[in-house]
Amino acid sequence: IGSVTFYADADGDGYGDASTSLTQCTQPSGYIIDDSDCNDTDDLAYPGANEYCDGVDNDCDGVSDEDSALDSTIFYRDVDGDGFGNPFIYARACDPEEGFVDNDEDCNDSDSEIKPTAVEECDEIDNNCDDEVDEDVTLTAYLDGDGDGFGDPESFLQVCTIPLGYAANNGDCNDSNIEIK
Repeated sequence: IGSVTFYADADGDGYGDASTSLTQCTQPSGYIIDDSDCNDTDDLAYPGANEYCDGVDNDCDGVSDEDSALDSTIFYRDVDGDGFGNPFIYARACDPEEGFVDNDEDCNDSDSEIKPTAVEECDEIDNNCDDEVDEDVTLTAYLDGDGDGFGDPESFLQVCTIPLGYAANNGDCNDSNIEIK
């Protein structure tokens, strides 16, 4: 009469192992009344403990390495598979799911050719995700009104290819007379 069931607390975390018990009138050393420890060999695993990305069910809820783990990481969706993630689609996890990466640097996640490491092309698209379009790849085309192959330095366009009626050379001092260059 008056005996109590005590449970082994081998890891000393204050929670006992339901599979190892003693029924006694006084509490033996290393035993407690609680029997809710899910891993009595790890003092960081007990009901209500913080969850970590360590392969252990730290909080004794039946799941290890939950997305809410304190040291989980944000991963970003990489739909086009170019290794760069969409900053607007993300998930927190201990390990990335298929199709997720650890960066949010993609400016167009539907085209694998558009990414931060791409070479800028003259195509009116920001190929390298630097918020600039066709930087350092356009040509200057000078209006060649007289068709002599030399353009007017005062009348020019930035283009990808020199259009008809324009010249790459801006050395015409009189663009209305073919004889004067």
